Amino acid sequence: MFPEAALAAWSGLALVWWVISWRLVPSEEPAPPVDPVAESEEARLRSLTIFKPLPPLDVAPFRPDGIESFLAQMDARTELLLGVHEPDLAKFEPWLTRMRQHFPAARLRVVWRTDAGDVRNPKVAWLKILAPHATGDLWLWSDADIAVPPGFVQAAREEYAAAGLKLVTWSYIVGEIGPPPALLDALYVNVEFFPGVLLLRRFGPVDFGFGAALLF
Repeated sequence: MFPEAALAAWSGLALVWWVISWRLVPSEEPAPPVDPVAESEEARLRSLTIFKPLPPLDVAPFRPDGIESFLAQMDARTELLLGVHEPDLAKFEPWLTRMRQHFPAARLRVVWRTDAGDVRNPKVAWLKILAPHATGDLWLWSDADIAVPPGFVQAAREEYAAAGLKLVTWSYIVGEIGPPPALLDALYVNVEFFPGVLLLRRFGPVDFGFGAALLF
């Protein structure tokens, strides 16, 4: 009887969480669009460096949509540091050429590396390599596969200026589901992770960051 009772209790808790998620997510109102004319002076004067380290191509395929969503929003105050492993440089050249043609105003800088870094976490190793090349007053760390909606870069700079905090972070959701196995990832992110973030925020500011974006 114990396995059946435990399974029933677990299923009941899962149902309760689905109901909570169903109530939390629709109540999340999107941030209003930022009016470029009304942009605050503090946000207008801040330059921004976006960090985009890429994994080796033999580890993960390159998904350009995320990088391009940032490039399309960049202005003279913004630069993007693209971290590329040296063996992959030649494969990226055609794409880099297209990006510089399509987004001539975007300051896209490529930083390449040959070693594995001096720390175990590959993302942290990349950030240590990219940091000396950053020139922005503000730094935005964001995973390579993250795609942002139009206006995000400007809105993020404005939100940071208005928040009065040392760090602002954003969660993420899965907007498009690829092959059937990706459905499990989408269910976890959209039904468990994201509602969990919204629930935590009800109890006050979240004092940790998410890989979608950290601005500081």
